[in-house]
Amino acid sequence: MKYTVVLPYAYRPYFDECMKTCKLENVLAIDNTVNNIGIMKAHNLGIEKMIADDSDWLIIMSAAIRFGEKGGLDFIEELEKRPNDIAVEAIGVYGWHLIAFNRKTIERVGKWDENFTPYGYDDLDYSWRIQCAYELEKVRPVWVKVPVDVADAGMGHSIHLGKIVTQDDNKLREYFIKKWGDIHHPKYKTPFNIPDCELGFWPV
Repeated sequence: MKYTVVLPYAYRPYFDECMKTCKLENVLAIDNTVNNIGIMKAHNLGIEKMIADDSDWLIIMSAAIRFGEKGGLDFIEELEKRPNDIAVEAIGVYGWHLIAFNRKTIERVGKWDENFTPYGYDDLDYSWRIQCAYELEKVRPVWVKVPVDVADAGMGHSIHLGKIVTQDDNKLREYFIKKWGDIHHPKYKTPFNIPDCELGFWPV
């Protein structure tokens, strides 16, 4: 099994502390302070590397992650047990701070929508797109949470410490509603309720 890790960071001390505890290989570290590219762009660069490396999994890791003695290798062991699951998420840390997506899932769903920049509602967007993609084949997606020896230094702290300029939350919310019809109960099965619009599509 091969994997690619994408680690966006905005505050170098957080990144340094994370890497001191990490034993994972093939880590693509992306400094999000450079041109304020946003977390979604970083994730998409991770997808490109995953494809180039012919990896089976894309692991998204936050710089706030602090691994225990196993350095994250216990997370890899969990992935090896679940070659057909769509996503595997670590228990005990903020949502999506340590999560892996199967390559087959990403090939079906597409890249992240970079309009959710630098971050916000992107997890809701991608989760809904996964659900829609699998409903088309009448397959229930298997998204599991697994125990991993890991801790979290805090949600979003490095973003603020890195002085990342955030987008107006109301604008991101409005965009999500325009795209999917509702925040809490999305109702469109294709973006913007356009029948021939692919799930992986977004205007740039």
